[in-house]
Amino acid sequence: MKKLAFIILLLPAYASFAQFGMFAGHKDSTSTFSVYKNIGLSGQKFDNLNSRIKNYNQYKALPEEIFTIGVGSIMQKGHFVALNGFTVGYAMNGNRKKKNSTLGFIGINADAGYNLFTPASRAMIYPTVGLGLEGYRARFNKDLGTTSFNDVLGSNTDQNAIRPVTFYNLFFNYRFGLNFALQSQDRTGAVGLQLGYTGSFNDNSWSTNYNQVLTNSPQDRLSRLFANLYFTKNLNWGQHHGMMGMW
Repeated sequence: MKKLAFIILLLPAYASFAQFGMFAGHKDSTSTFSVYKNIGLSGQKFDNLNSRIKNYNQYKALPEEIFTIGVGSIMQKGHFVALNGFTVGYAMNGNRKKKNSTLGFIGINADAGYNLFTPASRAMIYPTVGLGLEGYRARFNKDLGTTSFNDVLGSNTDQNAIRPVTFYNLFFNYRFGLNFALQSQDRTGAVGLQLGYTGSFNDNSWSTNYNQVLTNSPQDRLSRLFANLYFTKNLNWGQHHGMMGMW
């Protein structure tokens, strides 16, 4: 069932790649290719992992808001839009020099959408649906203010005691988005806003040390809301034949 859903969601993207290849050799006013960069915020709660952490006072619960940056490409043919992206996110909860927790992730995605406005319009509104893969690292740092520097130098036990506790998770997920964009007057670029949701297909166990799962390890499901401000630059393949100077 998952494989079938994967194929169905990716069919529009494959079609867009084929269409883009057919029209890349000559100028087509309805076909554009652009690159983008974005900044944004995401909201994500890993309730089951946090519920375990709350039982131990030496640790701080994970942050629930994540700052993100990303890069990617947007291909448009008529009303159809295909997006591919790479995103990284990071957040910290607590005092950097004392007890704190950090949450970071790396993700890739492929989305397909439909522009509700005509290609001749400078404005764009396009809902999207897609698939993604996101890997998370949760790290818990203890307060070391009462630990002696000399004790750490002289004791393997103290060296182990100051090390952070780190867990990992990997989610295969589905995505929904709503994108708003306004092109510049010369149509060389655009500024836009993306709102969306991504959720995992399954609950996954948290692991440690090269994907080793511990007995009774908590399981969580990805359920992330996101908002991104993005900037695009169109590429004129007929003149540049590449991406040099795209930023």
